[in-house]
Parts: sequence; C-alpha cells; structure tokens
Amino acid sequence: MKRSTVLALSAAAALAMLALATWPRTGIADQPKTGRKPRPSETQVAAQLDALIEAEQTKQGLAPSELSDDAEFLRRVTLDITGQIPTADAARTFLMSNEADKRRKKIDELLESPLYAEHWSFTWLQRLIVDQRLLLGGRGGSGVIRSWFRESFLTNKPYNTFVREIVAAEGDSATNGASGWLISLQDAGPAGMAGSASRNFLGVQINCAQCHDSKVNDWKMKDFWGVAAFFARTRVRRVIDPETKQPTGVFEIVDLPTGEAAIPETKPAQVVEPTYLEGKVLHRPGGPPKFREVNPGKNPDRAFIAGPRDGVERRKEFANWLVADDNKWFAKAAVNWYWGQFTGVGLVDPL
Repeated sequence: MKRSTVLALSAAAALAMLALATWPRTGIADQPKTGRKPRPSETQVAAQLDALIEAEQTKQGLAPSELSDDAEFLRRVTLDITGQIPTADAARTFLMSNEADKRRKKIDELLESPLYAEHWSFTWLQRLIVDQRLLLGGRGGSGVIRSWFRESFLTNKPYNTFVREIVAAEGDSATNGASGWLISLQDAGPAGMAGSASRNFLGVQINCAQCHDSKVNDWKMKDFWGVAAFFARTRVRRVIDPETKQPTGVFEIVDLPTGEAAIPETKPAQVVEPTYLEGKVLHRPGGPPKFREVNPGKNPDRAFIAGPRDGVERRKEFANWLVADDNKWFAKAAVNWYWGQFTGVGLVDPL
C-alpha cells in the first residue's frame, strides 16, 4: 500500500509540502463533496515546491546545495522516517544498486516498515501527551494509548481522522487510546485544552489572550475564552474500583450537560459563547444564557460556571470545524509542522 497522507508522507523533505495541502479531507461524518478540484500528483506538488524554492533562492542570490550522494541520502532519509540509522546490510544493498529510482523505492520501503510507525507515533506522543506519566508502564491505559497512536500510523489513518478522533475522544484510557491527549491535560482544564488544540492543530498561539488582549497579535480575551467554551463541559475523572473503592489508575472523559465559559474576574460574569476562531458563534437552541441562568458558584476566577442545558455536544462540534475543508489554519499548520520535522525549521517559525 502506497502511503499518501500527512501521517505517512511518500517522500521525505521534498514532498513534506504534500501533506494536507493536497490531501482530500472529506469530513469524518460528512459525505464527499462534488465539484472538488482534481488532486495534484506528487510529481506536480514537488515541481511547484521546487519552483517556489528556486524563485526565493534567485531573489536572495543564493546558490542551491548540490544533490546529496547516495550514502548521505540513505542516512538522512532513514533517520527522518524511522528514527534510526540504516543497517549495514541495507546500506550495502542500496549503495550497490544501479536502479534509477532507487531513492523513491527506499522511501516507500521505509514508510512500510514497522519502524516508521514506532518512530512517528513516539514523536506525536511526545508532542501531544503533556503528562508523560500516562505513558509509563503499569499505569492504567498506558499501553492502550501507545498502541492507538502506533496503529494510526500502521493503518495509514488520514490526518483529519486522526485529529478528530483525538479532539472528540470519549471513554477512558483503558479502552480508547485517543483519549490520551485530553486526559494528559486534566490539570490544565478547559483553558489548557483550548490552548493546546489551537497551538498543535491550527498553529495559532492564543494563550497570550487568556488573561489580557494579546500585545503581539490581534487575538482578544473573548477569542481565547470563545474557544475555551467548547471545552467548558469536559472533565477528566479517575475511575474508581466499585469493590475496593480505590483508584484503578484509569481515567475517563466526562462531558457535563451544562457549563459556560466567562471572562475571568468579571462581575457579573461575562459569559462568552462558544466561538470559532474566525468569529462564528456556535448555534445552540435558545441562544446565549440569560444572566439569571448563570451561576458563578465558588469559582474564584469565575472562568467556568454553571448554565442552562442546551443539548449541544460542543467539543464534537469544535472537532468537526477543526478538520473541515474550509478551515484556513488546519492544513497550513500540519504542513508547517511536518516541514519543520524534515528540514529542521518551519516555513513559519517557531512552530
């Protein structure tokens, strides 16, 4: 099976740009759209990328580096795709081959290797699982989380599916490995979940707007708390053994039927509607809650408070928006991150 998603790039650095810029991201629950433009081939994408790089080099008066020799190429591509140096036998076989397309064949061979899944699942675990204690042997669900990430790469799971399953995860760490991201953010709470989702999946840093309007970009407090509102009802709880009444080591994700986000330290509490980053507000029956329906409770910063039931599964709605075809940040962020992984620096840096 030839791999073509961003989780399984079919060429190393030169084709990292292929990623999501060309992946036809049909939604998980949506039917494929008609009238979609034909997907460019890898050769076309590589040619476009080469042209962009050549134009910039010419503009800056830079001479391109010479083509790497076979030994250098083999070492680099094996490290990039599998995280290991090539074996002596693999090196001999590759260097003695006279096939014109042996480099492309080697790339495809490495992507089919179990080492590819091991290396890139580990890379993503390090990126997303904030609390690395979840991955320690013997802890409830640690093996399930690691296996889910590894299986995602082994089965060539599309990137949009991968991200949506993580953000919309349900269940617990013993049965659903996709839950690891949310569970690892249990101490950070809904605000931490919002910041992590924006940074890792959209390439947008909104954390600076958590306490005040950002001084380095245009994000406002209402923008941050509008995203946090999608996670306002999400909680992580320990699973307790019904017989011993002791924690099992397993954690579960629970979505409460009520809960609102409010600008901290506002009196009366200034509730912020769940709002996507481009400014669109999530529709919910009955509209925003009235002040009499809001109960700040004992929360000192008044950031997450009680409110009316509306039956809207906010986090799932956010996950659907996140991976949608018309989300202008999603594909760009993935391309930028993968570009940085293969070349050492992102097209936009820091990542």
